[in-house]
Amino acid sequence: MSRTSLARRVDRLEQSDVFTGPQFLLNRLETALNGAALRIAGKLFRAAPRDQVVQNRIIDDVGERFIRNLSDPELDVLEAELTQMGRSQGAGSKTKTRKARALAVEVLSVESEPLAEW
Repeated sequence: MSRTSLARRVDRLEQSDVFTGPQFLLNRLETALNGAALRIAGKLFRAAPRDQVVQNRIIDDVGERFIRNLSDPELDVLEAELTQMGRSQGAGSKTKTRKARALAVEVLSVESEPLAEW
């Protein structure tokens, strides 16, 4: 494969929404949650203690390291997906619904960086 052909494919891939789609963002969020849980509790997010203090520290860490680095369109996509997940969960999975809502609240509470005044 020539370099120009490869460069053209990379350009098309970058212009597509494949890296900002909901599934990709949810995978990145899950990775961020697991990373924060490992740093704080020494376990993956699903196995982390359900202690409110630990959960808050994990969510705060995800907010600082992951959520704040997302662009506005990525935040919009992630917010919509988490909100949809919260609505679509059945009564049998209240824990997942609470997690999705907590993450949606975290996404909503992130403020944009102030613009520098020139």
